[in-house]
Amino acid sequence: MPGKRKKRALTILVVIIVIAVAVCYILPIAFLGATAAEDLSVSPAETADEQPEPDETDEPDETDETDEADEQPKPPEPPKPPATIDFVAPPSSMNVGDRLKLTYQIENPPEGALSEEWSSDNSDVIVVDSLGNIVAIEPGDAVITVRTGGLRATVFIHVNDYVASKITISAAGLSGEPNGPGRMIYKIKVGDVYRLSALIEPKGANVERIEWTVSDPQIAELSSDGEFIASAKGEVSVTAASGVLSDTIFFEISESGIPVSALIRYIIIIVCIIVAVTVAVMLATQAAKRKKEEERKRAAAAKRRREEAKQRAEEAIKRKADEAETAARIERNKQALDMETSAHRPAKVSGATVSASGGGAGRHDEKAERPLTLDDVE
Repeated sequence: MPGKRKKRALTILVVIIVIAVAVCYILPIAFLGATAAEDLSVSPAETADEQPEPDETDEPDETDETDEADEQPKPPEPPKPPATIDFVAPPSSMNVGDRLKLTYQIENPPEGALSEEWSSDNSDVIVVDSLGNIVAIEPGDAVITVRTGGLRATVFIHVNDYVASKITISAAGLSGEPNGPGRMIYKIKVGDVYRLSALIEPKGANVERIEWTVSDPQIAELSSDGEFIASAKGEVSVTAASGVLSDTIFFEISESGIPVSALIRYIIIIVCIIVAVTVAVMLATQAAKRKKEEERKRAAAAKRRREEAKQRAEEAIKRKADEAETAARIERNKQALDMETSAHRPAKVSGATVSASGGGAGRHDEKAERPLTLDDVE
């Protein structure tokens, strides 16, 4: 087959090329080896004759030994380990408002001056400047990255929720007086009522439920939401606490005929009553006006209906009178026609006829002369 013969010829050609290359390389090597063997086969006597006699004053040549050592190839230097970068003691969490500087360390740094670039993937939570200083802005998570010399390092930092650091009791409308170091006392009257509130710092920090307590419930009352009522004369303290945080203020309660706060409450109540009565009177007046207007409208409608009924009755009476007048006129015309007809008849018959006609006309006249009434219309 042609294909197999071609493959066989190609294989033979390759074998011939390999043998030729081997011969070209092996023969020179073999020739050099034989020459070296002849050189080594020289007798020791000839070697001794050819060598010069050693000089007793000659010393070994150290320079030759050093040159031979320098000529030896130096071992290759070990490969330099790759450069690595990592942060030095980075924080895993921060509180809102915390500030610190991030530092990093490079092992096997590359040669030359290195520039660095800082970035934050969530600048609403943590911001970083060009020197690695970071500030926690609000609760959340952020990844800080530094790039230098082709290297990159990242650190994940969680910003905790706002942590309360201080609680301060505030009494709206009151001004205290210092009474010892860090102590404020408020002077009020029996019956006064104030709303106390606890201010948390920093603003927006999460705290546990605030507990309100009063030192003497017989002197003052305090609700769970901070409403303070002075019940009797004396001194009392109020404390607001949440966890480990707390604040305390002091009150000095004195007797009073009418406490200002109570007087204000009474005035407010009276004003509210007056306003309520005024509004009620206005509403009642408006209701009465609306009722009177409705009655007037109903009376006008009834009057209008009566007038319309009277007008319809008058029109009916007039229409009835017109009809009666028309009937009477027709009857008179008929009687006149009958009288003309009877004039051409005999006297007896004419008399009888006239008499009958006259009787009929008399009855018709009596009926026509009777006036019409509403009963006739109906």
